[in-house]
Amino acid sequence: MTEKNAVLHYVKPGSKVIVNNICGGTGLKIKLSEMGINRGTKLNVIYNDGWGPVVVGLANSRLALGRQITQKIIVENIA
Repeated sequence: MTEKNAVLHYVKPGSKVIVNNICGGTGLKIKLSEMGINRGTKLNVIYNDGWGPVVVGLANSRLALGRQITQKIIVENIA
């Protein structure tokens, strides 16, 4: 990973990111795709206290993602 790339699990609240890769199996990719998260998707990290779910904003909705899932999502910081 480069300096710009990070795992969603470690991104601070208030950050805006773009999904670069999903390092999971087909089932995870399908599950995230059904929620609207694919490569190139812009996310706003709303809540991430290092414990519990990570809450992200996507379009006009909020999604709570478990920490195991967020460890498999590679993102690039855009703001």
